[in-house]
Amino acid sequence: MELTLTKVYGGTLAPIDQVKELIGNECDPSKLSDFVSAIEAAKKRDGKTLDRKNYWGELALWSRRRLGELIQIAQDEGTLRSANDGLSNQRGNTELPLSLAGIGIDKMQSQRAQRIAAIPEADIKEYVAAVNFDDVVADDLIQTDRMKKWAKRSEEEVSMAGLLRFTGKTHVSNNSGNNEWYTPVEYIALAREVMGGIDLDPASSDIANKTVKAKRYHTVEDDGLAKKWKGRVWMNPPYAAPLIGMFCKKLAEEIDAGRVTQACVLVNNATETEWFSELSSRCSAILFPRSRVKFTTPGGDELGAPLQGQAFVYFGGNIDALSGGVAGFVCEVRHE
Repeated sequence: MELTLTKVYGGTLAPIDQVKELIGNECDPSKLSDFVSAIEAAKKRDGKTLDRKNYWGELALWSRRRLGELIQIAQDEGTLRSANDGLSNQRGNTELPLSLAGIGIDKMQSQRAQRIAAIPEADIKEYVAAVNFDDVVADDLIQTDRMKKWAKRSEEEVSMAGLLRFTGKTHVSNNSGNNEWYTPVEYIALAREVMGGIDLDPASSDIANKTVKAKRYHTVEDDGLAKKWKGRVWMNPPYAAPLIGMFCKKLAEEIDAGRVTQACVLVNNATETEWFSELSSRCSAILFPRSRVKFTTPGGDELGAPLQGQAFVYFGGNIDALSGGVAGFVCEVRHE
C-alpha cells in the first residue's frame, strides 16, 4: 500500500500501528520526505485538541526516524552523498551519487531525521507512552522511573524536542550516556583567553550557559544545527553518533562560509573517526589534556572522568596564545 496522507486521514484517523507499518515499508527517502512534510502540515491544520496533536506528533517522530534510517543506509551504500562532501549538487551529473538536495531533502530535515534515527525504537515508545499515560490502561503498561518523572508535566504534547529531553539526547559528555555532565570552568577560561570571548555555544542548555556565559546559545529546543553560527564559537557537542559528526560538519561549513571566525571544540580524542579526522585536518592547534577531563554536575560538583581521553581543538589565527604551550596539555600548533 502506498504511503500517502489519504491513507492516514480520509475523514477518520487510521490506527497508529497501521500507519507505522506503512512507514516502515517505505524505502524511498524522497517519498518519505514528502510524507514527513505532509504530516507536519496536517498537525498544524488538524491539531485542534491535545489528542490530535499527539497523533500527528507521534507519526512525525516515526516518519522522521525512518527517513533518518534511509538516509544513513543510502550514504553508507554510496548512493547518496553527505551534505558536506564538497561535490556538485547537480542532479544531471550521473557520475556522482545523488545529493540530498537532488532528491528534495533539505539539510534541516536531514539533520532532524538522523537525530531521531539515533534513538532506539523502545525509547520512542516509552516517551509516547509517558506523554499519553493517563489515556492508557495502567495494567497493560509498566511505568518506568522516566515515565513517572515525565507524568508531572501537564498538557505536554508529543514532539521532537520532548523526545530528546526525555531520552537525554540533548547532550552526551561521556560514554555512560549521562547528559548531566558539564565542562569544568578552567576549559571555558582557556577558550576565552585564546579567542578573547565567546559569542556562541551551539550545543548548550540554560544551566550550561551559566558557566560558558556565551552571548548567544542554542539548546535542543531551538536546534543549533538549523541555525547560522557567527563569531567566536565554543562547542562541547553531543558525543553520541551521528550527532557529533553532524555538529563537526556544521562547524566546518560555518568556518568555510566565513561566519565563524574562531572556534574551540572539546571532544573525545577519537582519532579513528571521520569527524575527528575532519577537525584535526582543518584546525590551527590541538591540545591533549595530560589527564582525562573531570566533568561536573550542574551544581559544580566533580564527577568521575569519562572512559576516553579528550582533545581541545582550536580554529583561528591566535596561535601565539598557544605557541608557548599550556600547562596541563600536550600542545600541537600548526604554523601556516
